[in-house]
Amino acid sequence: EMERQKQATLKPLMLIPYLTAIILVMVVVILISFMKSLLRIARIYISIPEFVHLFLPPVVLIAVISGLVAGKVSSGTIAAGFKHAVIMSVITLIAIWLSGTITIQILAPPTA
Repeated sequence: EMERQKQATLKPLMLIPYLTAIILVMVVVILISFMKSLLRIARIYISIPEFVHLFLPPVVLIAVISGLVAGKVSSGTIAAGFKHAVIMSVITLIAIWLSGTITIQILAPPTA
């Protein structure tokens, strides 16, 4: 009974690492998309894959750590977090990969 109550209490807390990873990925995807448009307006060429590779390691690392935390919260062991870490890492990699195809339109200033 006590274990079931503990699980019911901790279940909502398992969403926090997932929300953390999702918000971070969204911020990075929006930043990459925004920078791509901004650099195009400024007529500066920086390789987008190079820009993406700059953000990839820290974002994946945070996804893995968040997955381990989710496993610790849900099951009480860090080893249980490897499943969550893999899920978050795959979602992160797919989102970052897709960020190269997303463009945020910025209106260029009028030219005289």
